[in-house]
Parts: sequence; C-alpha cells; structure tokens
Amino acid sequence: MLIAFFISIALFIVVVESDNVTITRTYHSYDSDETYQRFIQTIYKENAAVYFDSFEYDYDIHYKIRHEHPLEFEKYKYYWSENHEELKEYRHLCEYYFSGHDSLELFRTHYPNNTQPKSFFFHCSFPYSCIGIECQIETRFVLGVIFVLGLILSLYFARKCIMKEIKQMEKIRDQCTRPQYPRGPRFMPPMTPLEAPPPSYNVVFSSTSPPSYESVVRDKVTYTLPSYSSVA
Repeated sequence: MLIAFFISIALFIVVVESDNVTITRTYHSYDSDETYQRFIQTIYKENAAVYFDSFEYDYDIHYKIRHEHPLEFEKYKYYWSENHEELKEYRHLCEYYFSGHDSLELFRTHYPNNTQPKSFFFHCSFPYSCIGIECQIETRFVLGVIFVLGLILSLYFARKCIMKEIKQMEKIRDQCTRPQYPRGPRFMPPMTPLEAPPPSYNVVFSSTSPPSYESVVRDKVTYTLPSYSSVA
C-alpha cells in the first residue's frame, strides 16, 4: 500500500470523491508518451471532422466539440463530461487533466459555448488503473498477487522442511530403540561332524564272548576287535 501511494505521487495521481463516484485524476505520463502521440495524431489529424467543427482563429486551427461523439482511440473511449450517459454505470472514473506538457490541440479545443475544457474522462476496469490517457495493471493488485504467491511458497517449503526433519527424527529414534538381534527363538542348523565318532562299547564287544577261566590262567586270551574306518 505504501509503495502504491508513492507511485501515485510520482505519477501526479489525485483521487476525488464526487456523488458516490470515485474520480482518479491523472496527468501526462512520459511512460505512455508514444501512446499519447498516437492519440493526438488519430483524434486531431485523422478524425478531426468526426469529433469537432474546426475553425481558424489567429492563424491557428481551433476545434469546437460535438458532445454526442466520445473520442474513440484504440480500445478506449474519452468523454468531455463525467455526466455522460455512458459513464453513469461506472462507480470509478479516470480524469485526464490538461497540463503544460500536453499538446496545443487540447488547449485549442472549445465547448459549443466557447469555454475551454480542462480535462476529459474515461473508465478503467479492475485490476487496471489510470496512467496518463490509458489503463495499466493495478500496482497494488500486482503486489498483492506477488505477496500471496510468496506466502504460499514459503508455507510449502517450510512444511516440506518440517516433514523432512520429522522423518529424520523418527529414523534416529527407531535406530536407538531397535534391539541388536531380533526377538524370539533362533533356529540353529545341525552341525555336521568332521569325522565319525568311535564305536560304542556294546558294539565292540557284542559279538565277543568272555574268555574261559582256563584261557585266562594259561595267558592264552586273545581279542579280536571289529575294524571300522573313520569318515572324513
């Protein structure tokens, strides 16, 4: 709002309230100087016979206004009176006020009663505002759109960063609370022996009968053990 205020001052824009109609007064703007020159050429050179009754005075051409004809230039219509029938439907009007920077043709323009107009009127629809004799995009509207877009983007990236931090915190918490080994019984596969165990006592002596007494006394006892081979 403050920026728009200073821009209005720089462009010599004055806002006036009149009969529930807001009138924005604007002056010659060098930003639209090319448009202004085309306006003078079109209205006062090419189509002067449509809008004025011309007459010569002091070796200069003067122009008497025909009220029934608004000045039509490109997409605009300019009216010599704010009370024109076509302007009654609008609550906001633009008034272009003549100044020393304007073309001499405007100062040689007269009403039918020979008085001179000091301005003419036109209308700009939202979001456009009056700059010189034309409508340009409303500065406050542009600033508002930029502000809203900036706010939305800021909230989006802030939310994205917060969600990223939350996920990182959850990951760290899970790593701290998770046990080193999973809970519950663990399955151990059976171990394969490297070599076969020795035979048991019963296996060795199952087929061998005990020696007789006489054999023991005579020290003639012999034992024959069954052979077995180890499995690598």
